[in-house]
Amino acid sequence: MNSLPIATKGQKVGIFGGSFDPPHEGHLLVATQAIKRLGLDQIWWIPSPGNPLKSWKPAPMSERLEMINSMITNPKMQAHDLETKFNTVLTIDTVRALQKQYAGVNFVLICGADLLIELHLW
Repeated sequence: MNSLPIATKGQKVGIFGGSFDPPHEGHLLVATQAIKRLGLDQIWWIPSPGNPLKSWKPAPMSERLEMINSMITNPKMQAHDLETKFNTVLTIDTVRALQKQYAGVNFVLICGADLLIELHLW
């Protein structure tokens, strides 16, 4: 998607970051459960342009966005290349950019269990 997603003040939006290389049913299950259990109005899948903690480069962003979009059937889910648009690499910088861009939107960070192993390195 070329433009920024729409979110309004008071909405609760899940930020689901990761390499998504490739996205799989486990990712979809996490996103689906996050919407249900956390009462999210939306969830934005945000593929990372490159994870500084990984030694390999992911597939091109356009391919990963296409793969994500082919999996998504829930209208509350969207995939966006926000880290590319905001020119951010670190999650904290992306969250700060989102908070600045979307005043009054409540963001919830969603991540897979595999990231918990590396959380102390963030």
